[in-house]
Amino acid sequence: MDASPESPESADSGEASLSEVESWQIDIRGRLQGLGVRPAIAGLADSLLLFGSVCNTRDGIRVEIEGSPRNIATWKQMLLQVLPHGASIRDIRMTKIPARGFHEFRILTVESSGPLLAEVPLDTVICRDCLRDIEENSNRRFQYALTGCATCGPRYSVLYGMPYSRQFTSLNEFPLCSECQEEFDDPQDRRCHAETIACADCGPDIEYIRWQGGDECPQEFTNAESALDSGAELLSAGGILLLKGIGGYQLVCDATNETAVCRLRLAKNRMRKPLAVMVSVSDFMKNYSNGGTAVEACLSRANPIVIAEEFEVADLAASVVHGNGALGLMVPSSPLHAILIEKVRRPLVVTSGNRDGEPIEYSDESAIEDLRGVADGCLKHNRTIIRPVDDSVVRVVGGRSVTVRSGRGLAPATLPLLAQGHSLLAVGGEQKVAIVVSNGQQAVSGPHIGDLRTLESRNRYRNEVQSLMELYGCRPEVIACDLHPDYFTSQWAEGQGVRVHRVQHHHAHVAAGMLEHSLLDRTVLGVAFDGTGLGDDGTIWGGELLIATRRESQRIAGLLPFALQGGERAVREVWRIAGSLLRSAFPEWSASVVAEFLRERNRGCHERIPLAVDGYCPITSALQSEILEHSVMTSSMGRLFDGVASLVTGISRADYDGELALMLETLCDRADPGSYEFPVMTSNSGVDWIDWRPMIRQVVMDIQSGRTAGVISARFHRAVARIVLGFARTYHDLDVVISGGCFQNRILTEWILGEAGTDRSRLHLPGWIPPNDGGLSVGQYVVTTSQLFV
Repeated sequence: MDASPESPESADSGEASLSEVESWQIDIRGRLQGLGVRPAIAGLADSLLLFGSVCNTRDGIRVEIEGSPRNIATWKQMLLQVLPHGASIRDIRMTKIPARGFHEFRILTVESSGPLLAEVPLDTVICRDCLRDIEENSNRRFQYALTGCATCGPRYSVLYGMPYSRQFTSLNEFPLCSECQEEFDDPQDRRCHAETIACADCGPDIEYIRWQGGDECPQEFTNAESALDSGAELLSAGGILLLKGIGGYQLVCDATNETAVCRLRLAKNRMRKPLAVMVSVSDFMKNYSNGGTAVEACLSRANPIVIAEEFEVADLAASVVHGNGALGLMVPSSPLHAILIEKVRRPLVVTSGNRDGEPIEYSDESAIEDLRGVADGCLKHNRTIIRPVDDSVVRVVGGRSVTVRSGRGLAPATLPLLAQGHSLLAVGGEQKVAIVVSNGQQAVSGPHIGDLRTLESRNRYRNEVQSLMELYGCRPEVIACDLHPDYFTSQWAEGQGVRVHRVQHHHAHVAAGMLEHSLLDRTVLGVAFDGTGLGDDGTIWGGELLIATRRESQRIAGLLPFALQGGERAVREVWRIAGSLLRSAFPEWSASVVAEFLRERNRGCHERIPLAVDGYCPITSALQSEILEHSVMTSSMGRLFDGVASLVTGISRADYDGELALMLETLCDRADPGSYEFPVMTSNSGVDWIDWRPMIRQVVMDIQSGRTAGVISARFHRAVARIVLGFARTYHDLDVVISGGCFQNRILTEWILGEAGTDRSRLHLPGWIPPNDGGLSVGQYVVTTSQLFV
């Protein structure tokens, strides 16, 4: 393919005899199915008077092609140029075969079985051509909310099995009308072999249901135009709409209506966590036409929610972001979203269709039953969702997109195959769970499943694991899990009758980063800052520096352990962390003095710290020395962020994990040049301790002297950044892999980069693999394959 391609006009013309033709079988692997690659291959063959066939297989795409040697050579040279946007080739294998005397070039459908080598197609945002179709009055798909073509629309979410073909999707229950069939068969049409092709005459329908008094209204709007109008009217009137999207149900309301947003928060039990906002493509382009990483991410085929500081939306209700963090913005992912937002002509809150802590709803019956009390009406379609998948979330950090949640459009994500012929399942942790499946022929990281604290989420986890293993033909010979024995995933793994291999939490984080940056052949300095992870010594780690290879890790430093009073309760009741830090930093302060300090800081906050009743003070009791001495010890940087944020803001309780850290980041006064101290103490154990106690004393001094919360936040962030840089300079001969949920913090990460100087090239930051526990299974996969098979 290195030679300059000939134009089709210069190709040999006329049919050659069998003695004059060459015939080749070409097997192509890569991201190919569901993108219009077969029609592109067929079109190129037709233009060069070549005959044969192309089909999707479980390995990728197989081409049989015959014709004159000159025209075949031209076809090979031009192949890469005709691939549709989003397609990529990873491997091509060419075998010369006897000529079969083809008289045309056909696109075939085949069935096959065995381990899956082909990449599964991803759900893709509506393309500009389909957007134009639904906007043009004269187009036969005008206002058809479920249209698509060979390059856009649902893929993974409607897939029963592979290879990718209509017969293996939920669209198979909708036979094509004559016009759609003609488009499907026409090599020149952009819907040629678009497996999810549909129109209003033959495709799925839209339906609107309005509830009154908890019951379905007898009148259901099954006419598509009336259904769409009714849904838009509900939103315009301040109602909450239950909307069936691509990979599951969503809850939608007017993002400019404070009452509607507050109602949604209350009903969903999501009181303060920021909500995502959708705007029309035209409004987005009007406001953000200058490009940049955030804009490119928003307009990408994956269509994630993008969190970026530069995004602003006029007249947005205050409760959307709740003053805590940057706005998460997205453009319509489907024609249904695009039509709806054009009818309402306002930005919309679009959030997962579930109650807080539960998995996203995707079946019609369950969604309506469980969310009827949340929404005022439902706009749904009858295209079955086979595989639930939530919206992806990315954040722009240091000029690059960092995946926070890998879902629709990003997952399943293909990983390098590390152990040919060996099948493995990596099950993740307890929060933000995603799994890795390796069938011995390919390895993939699956879509976000979520936290596993509830029965419903654990049942969804079981179903998703089974479903993904069946799709890829994986029968694992080993299951990789976390070291923590109390995680549901670890307990589930032990019950499968398969060999279990445990991987330390922070080694897994670092190993995932090593895979992302192609460092598996090196020894690295790993920096893993997060909330919780069981260490090799049985304590809770989370502020760790490791010397790591793909197989092993050695802890060389960690945050000085402190008491996590109350255990898991402290993750929400953050006053417990703040009190524990104060007792250690100020040994001369009694528990009652610390309690009084915390109560004074909490004065005026919405959620009050526990008060004394009949002479009993729960804070004083919890912070007694003998209680702290018997508490769980942790070296968690995430919990240190929580404790400092509680001291600075006075807030005693977090609504969700990471809320206080996000609040501290939002408050940060970036203009302040100051920094606190984190001295490093050497020890005979071989582990150096990062001493946070001087920093806490400096924080308290600044609070007492009247320093602003923004200044204190800035000094804390800069001090943490300098911890990382200090160790990077000490280990100047090693690459530095940075991972863990703390590095979703834009200020922390960008200040590390900003002060790195000549060390910047050795710093490897998070990217497409989530740095939070959503990427944990990737690291488990790396470590387990390396220890057992490589």
